Amino acid sequence: MHRPHRPDSFWLVFGLLGAFVLGTTSTGRQLCAEIFALLPSMPETAAAAIVPARSQVLVVTGTGTDEFTVAATVNPRGYRVRVARTVDSGRRILQSDASRIGVVVVDMGLASAQRVIGLTHSLAPQAKLIELDPNHQASDVSVPLLRAI
Repeated sequence: MHRPHRPDSFWLVFGLLGAFVLGTTSTGRQLCAEIFALLPSMPETAAAAIVPARSQVLVVTGTGTDEFTVAATVNPRGYRVRVARTVDSGRRILQSDASRIGVVVVDMGLASAQRVIGLTHSLAPQAKLIELDPNHQASDVSVPLLRAI
């Protein structure tokens, strides 16, 4: 019985062996680096144009656990957290960066927390407002925050 000659399998094996040698030997890695250096690179500005800007999250609270919970919830998703430990610092942030604030988290246990809510409505009407009860848990912060972003 006569077996037909299959040149396709020869070139397949030859190509796989060549790729293996290029990837595993130092000469092959150097050759690949030189070839890739000759290829035109993508301009860095093209990637920047594709990524949309994320809004900022303002958290007005006196506790570090709220700051940590907000940061742990939104930072991995590309949002920047702004922290205000007093109502006055929250007012300054809202006045200076109202257009960038997308979510405001307010601890209602703070004195004058209602003032922050009024400032948010007047200075950043586009911002979503999350009011935290004075006796709140971490899940009371993260769950509404995930819904808001």
